[in-house]
Amino acid sequence: MSQERKIMAWVAVVGSVVACFPTACCLAFYGFGGIAALLADPRMIEAAAGSGEAPPRWIFTALGVCSTLGALVALGIGIGALVWGIRVLRRASAETAEAREAST
Repeated sequence: MSQERKIMAWVAVVGSVVACFPTACCLAFYGFGGIAALLADPRMIEAAAGSGEAPPRWIFTALGVCSTLGALVALGIGIGALVWGIRVLRRASAETAEAREAST
């Protein structure tokens, strides 16, 4: 197996753990917050807005749905990259072990 393929596998594993999974968590929390604000009493939202005008409820719905969909996309990419990277690295490890056995 080529060294470039191993490097890409490590980049996929590290990238999924460092970038995709935290992004998915943050977007999921933001999405749940938007949905929770949607389910809250409208008077609570108006009180939180203070003297300004409270945003319409559809904004909370849109933010919640879009954030949740973004979290699912990031999670899917992260899981896919992690699985691919681990499979490539395990295959490379098996090939290395077979090469060692063949040489002895």
